[in-house]
Amino acid sequence: MAVSKVTVVQAGVAAVISLLVAQHDAAAEASAVPTGAHPRIVLNSELRASWKAAAKDPNSVVSRMVAKCDTIGKDPKEYDHDVYMAFTWAASIQNCLVAWVVTDKAAYANTVIRYFTAILDDRQDVGDGKGGDESIRRDSGYPMRVMGPYTALAYDWLYDYPGMTPALKARARGRWKVWTDWYLDKGYHAREAASNYQAGWLLGATLIAIAQGDEGGAAGTKLWRTVVDDLWGNDMAKALAPTGVMAGGDWTEGWQYAPLSIAEYALAGRALQAYAPPPTGLATFFEQVYARHVAALAPGGQTFANGDTEAATGNIEVAMLTLAATAISGAALPYRQMAVEELRKLKLRFDDFVLFEALALDGDVPARAGANDELRNTNATWYLASGTSTLYARTKWGTDGIWTAMKCSGIGTVDHMNADAGNVVLSRGVDDVLTDPSPYGTLSTLTSNAPTLPSKNLPPDYPPGQGFWSQETGWKWAHQMGGGTVLARCDYADQFRFREINSDVPVAHRDVIVVPTRGGSDATMIILDEATTNDAARDLMLRFRLVPKLTQTGNRVTAVVGASQLGLTTVSATGNPAAKLVASTLKDCWGNTVTRGNCDAARYPVTDYRLNVPGPTKQALHVLTATGAAAPTPKPLATVGGRAGVVVDDDAAVWGDGKAAALTYQVSKPTRVGTHVITDAPTGAVVTATAVGAGCEIAARGSAGSAFTKPLVFTLDGNCKLTADDARRPIIGGGNRAAPTPAPQGGSNTTPTNLAPPAKGARTGCCDAQRSPGSSIVLTTLVLGILGLRRRRTA
Repeated sequence: MAVSKVTVVQAGVAAVISLLVAQHDAAAEASAVPTGAHPRIVLNSELRASWKAAAKDPNSVVSRMVAKCDTIGKDPKEYDHDVYMAFTWAASIQNCLVAWVVTDKAAYANTVIRYFTAILDDRQDVGDGKGGDESIRRDSGYPMRVMGPYTALAYDWLYDYPGMTPALKARARGRWKVWTDWYLDKGYHAREAASNYQAGWLLGATLIAIAQGDEGGAAGTKLWRTVVDDLWGNDMAKALAPTGVMAGGDWTEGWQYAPLSIAEYALAGRALQAYAPPPTGLATFFEQVYARHVAALAPGGQTFANGDTEAATGNIEVAMLTLAATAISGAALPYRQMAVEELRKLKLRFDDFVLFEALALDGDVPARAGANDELRNTNATWYLASGTSTLYARTKWGTDGIWTAMKCSGIGTVDHMNADAGNVVLSRGVDDVLTDPSPYGTLSTLTSNAPTLPSKNLPPDYPPGQGFWSQETGWKWAHQMGGGTVLARCDYADQFRFREINSDVPVAHRDVIVVPTRGGSDATMIILDEATTNDAARDLMLRFRLVPKLTQTGNRVTAVVGASQLGLTTVSATGNPAAKLVASTLKDCWGNTVTRGNCDAARYPVTDYRLNVPGPTKQALHVLTATGAAAPTPKPLATVGGRAGVVVDDDAAVWGDGKAAALTYQVSKPTRVGTHVITDAPTGAVVTATAVGAGCEIAARGSAGSAFTKPLVFTLDGNCKLTADDARRPIIGGGNRAAPTPAPQGGSNTTPTNLAPPAKGARTGCCDAQRSPGSSIVLTTLVLGILGLRRRRTA
């Protein structure tokens, strides 16, 4: 019997539809609304046994929680007044829930119910009756991160306890419906992943949806589908993608806001995985969080803030929740063990959210001594967090090395991240030599070390700072070479875009080169700034925020910073402007005397080294040295076929003009092996070194007319012998979207492949931030294919 082609096609379509429907049904069954016995959230037999065993150790976190619950029970009135947004009551619930789990004492459960009821009904004092449905609306929904999760845990863990009556459980489910409906509709950042409000909302919504499950009826089913399909399946999946804002484990609001937020993601993800698969990339994210922690930790033991902070120091203290997040997450076991050991080593605690500490230290992670040092016991000493475009690098591990952090982010739709593309900080051992003293809530580039210039595009109160609408800002290259030299070029010309209006700055980039010396105990940081505006009146504004007491001689300053000698020199600058030393008198940017763009406040005392570079085409070359002995004096380096150069002792950096077929320069014969860097060299350049009298002549010859080439790095010894530094050091952790593998360029040197500007992630704009995605159209699309400006909060 003949079978028509149409019949075959129809049969094929039917088979595909059947397969897709089956897969869809299987996925739906796998993520069906939670049912069955309680507890459903985290508390399984293994965790219960682990906590009971920990309770026998008087020094354990669990024992501390039992003792705290005893204290609360002796005089509950002392804890009946909530200090802030239900935080006090939530802390009492955490301590007493764990105490009840390990002892089964009714008194502990009754204390939980006391504060569970208070969160449901009251506002500031137990029994005041001023809370209820409206409580969640405070501060645009901020209390959701404590009111939602900890009432859900109490409901779930005490579900069968007599004091958790049917009427009380029904009242909780009623509150939850009102709270979650309101937050989804009007809560701040309800659909914008990688914001601290959304992290708290996601934890609350996830735990509520699991705790009530089918007991919530139609409302419970609706919330579950919102949690699984929309909040996790759409919003978080985009943010966790290799090109998303969370790639690399950094946090777009900075590390004053990161620890609690990422811990909330960890607990929510751990609870979710028992009922629905978490998005691809969630486990990797927490591995990256630990890798970022290691990379961003300065030798003095503090971490790079990377955004708003109120700390009185350049870097900020590590938080317990940063490490607990990885420890309790679905990260690979070695990373969880590393986080636990690091937490034990640093002896961190945070009693407002002690449950996370108990899950991390007294939970299900088997001990492995020394695990925390695994990422440090390698030659990997740099890390690129692509989501925030932040490069971290050091010369060596230990407290006697050089450490730096550099930024090149165009992020503008997330709170607490500053407009500071090109910002850089540097520490020598425990001495913070170049720091970022930006005060909390700054909206100014001038509070950082980032370059900027006035733009006629931006609204009147923004200039001279950078804007928040960039689509192209990012690294051209950013990595560390095998010999330890760090190379980075930040292209920030698009920081002066305003919405649909293209930037009025054709060229703006900052090159940063860090050359280690004395075995990595000292370093030279070389910074070249270039910008073109076609307007001589718009100066390139540079500032370096340094220690309060500086000694100035012309365009050079020196200072003693702890055990370090600081030197900063303007080697050359268009128009030969004079540098000024200015100490800001402002501590914040809230006063009426400043606009958002011209604030120069500092949250701790510093003196600025300021240089305004004139001309339609502007260039400035600076050298910052951090040494144990007297700071060396840099010298300009003349070139043929180049546009700038500098030599510092036996190290040199040269910039080609990107057009000539040859670039040459001469240096004295080095007394030690020196490092040389050439950027924008002729295409396919072959580098040679020839002895010429008492010096060496270096030549890079290739093809003329290249628009852009990558850095060449090599060493030069006293015999004018050149040795190429071709390889990159391995990246810390290896889990983030790192720079590509180096590609040969030929000749006597090879160079690394360019880094494209980081791709845009799941950031939403003013019109999409709260919009829910529509119903799934995957089946329809496949079958048809076969047939034919959000505000910046400072709260």
